[in-house]
Amino acid sequence: MAMSGVKVPGEVIQAIKGAQIQKKGGSNSCQGNGRCITVGLDDLKSMSIFESECIDSSTFEEFVAKIPENQCRYYIYDYLPRKNMDGTGGGPMLIGIGWIPDTAKIKEKMVYASTLESIKKSLDYPNVWIQANDKSDLEEIDEKLRKK
Repeated sequence: MAMSGVKVPGEVIQAIKGAQIQKKGGSNSCQGNGRCITVGLDDLKSMSIFESECIDSSTFEEFVAKIPENQCRYYIYDYLPRKNMDGTGGGPMLIGIGWIPDTAKIKEKMVYASTLESIKKSLDYPNVWIQANDKSDLEEIDEKLRKK
C-alpha cells in the first residue's frame, strides 16, 4: 500500500531517534533548551528540522502558548508532567505532536495530516503521538498524560 504525504528523510529520522538516545542519557537539546525538536515541510515538498523554530519553554503550558497559530508543524517534545496532588504522575517522556491548526490553509492541512501518518510509520518512537487542531486540544494533553 502506497503512503501519501511527504517522505520522511533519514536525517529527520536520525534526529528524532537521537532525541530518544540523548533523553536516555539525560540531555536532549534543541538550540540548548532541551525541550523540543521542530519539524516542518519546506514548500510542502520536503521535510526538515526547523532549528530556528525551536520553542524555548520551561513548561508545557508555555510551549503551547508559543506554538504558531496558523502554521502546521510537527514537534517532538520532552514532556515533563506535573505531579498530581497526591504526588503521583507519570515520568518524563518524549511525545510527538502533529500541530495541524484549523486556521491553516487547506492544502497545508491535508499534506501535513497525511505526512503525519508517514512519520508514525517510519518511527517506533515516540510512543505517544497527538494530532492537535487548536490550542484547546493541546491544553487537554497534560491532564490525559498525567494519568498514564
